[in-house]
Amino acid sequence: MKFSLALFAIGAVLVCQAYGANMMNSAVRQGAKILNQSKTGDMIRECSCPEQRECVAEMKKQVIGCFDECYPLATTGKIHIKSPETLKTCFQNKNSIANSMLDCMQDSLNSCVDSKDGKQIAYTDINVLLDKSEAALKKKANIIQKTVGKSNDNLIDVAFDIGHCMKTCFQKQNAGGYCFDKKSCQPLIDSKDASKGLNKCLKAVQWKKQASDVCECTVKAGVSEMEQYCGLLNSMNSNPSQN
Repeated sequence: MKFSLALFAIGAVLVCQAYGANMMNSAVRQGAKILNQSKTGDMIRECSCPEQRECVAEMKKQVIGCFDECYPLATTGKIHIKSPETLKTCFQNKNSIANSMLDCMQDSLNSCVDSKDGKQIAYTDINVLLDKSEAALKKKANIIQKTVGKSNDNLIDVAFDIGHCMKTCFQKQNAGGYCFDKKSCQPLIDSKDASKGLNKCLKAVQWKKQASDVCECTVKAGVSEMEQYCGLLNSMNSNPSQN
């Protein structure tokens, strides 16, 4: 969760610079497409709300641990960082925002039921979902790099180094089965509802402001490459027509 905000801060400014703010809507649609592609054809029980909350809480803890494990990749020298620990706190301080985003999504999607007698729903392979999401982000980043030039290569490379590490760490922690698999249930996530919910929750947590805050914090930590994009984010914040 914490590093997803880092990718959001870096990715959002690059995407918006290259294609305009409407690209965020395209990203939401892409996410819905990947969700559908990750369904295996098997069926599983829809989780009860207590089961869902328990599994989401467990996954949050796992991601926090993976962030701590993978963050040192930011300090390998690809980008200049005056204060690595300050940079780390930039994302740690936004952890509550990431949690609010997840909580909002849970509330918006009506993805669980009151009892353990939920209906049968399409099974989603979480590993496939993660792998396809990473591949889609990488493909989009390659397009952006070609559009905006080589000046951002190291910044994007570091973001994906850490992101890949976190994905791998998360998958390893769940090699014996994800919490949902162990409970023989999953949340009901309809791709159309997910798109609407994501847009709603992005606005609710004020993602542009949060990304701007992270951007300013990274500059203060000595990541000078981010400075040019903070102005763009500030401009987006002052323009209510941009989503």
